[in-house]
Amino acid sequence: MTEMDESDRKQLQEDDTELKEQLDLIIQGYQNRYKKYAGGLNDFWRSFMQDLDGILPELMPEDRCNRYCLSENDYYNLDITEESEIGREWHDLRMTREKEVLAKGNYSGLDFIDVIHRHFADSLGSESSDPLENS
Repeated sequence: MTEMDESDRKQLQEDDTELKEQLDLIIQGYQNRYKKYAGGLNDFWRSFMQDLDGILPELMPEDRCNRYCLSENDYYNLDITEESEIGREWHDLRMTREKEVLAKGNYSGLDFIDVIHRHFADSLGSESSDPLENS
């Protein structure tokens, strides 16, 4: 495996800033909810994952594919960028499933960070309340 040069690393981090913010907010909701939860860990985990299902589509087998489901040669040569045929197909299917889940939760048309704020409002507290209600 080759080492990434510093400018590429910084660009990758910059590109993923929005995703990191979303993940951080979900983790904050998880931590806040866990602090208040009085039941067992398995029940909490099941409950939290069911809640996540309200904003994230179910992982399909192709979403879960990793180096263990492909030969090493296939894994390192797999092109799943949006430019490849398999990448476009996977991306389109994933986007369709995401839109369906968001529509079911009445979140269509919202930025995902706003979806997280609304969906986990009870876990995020007043400092992270729905930004749309404060405008």
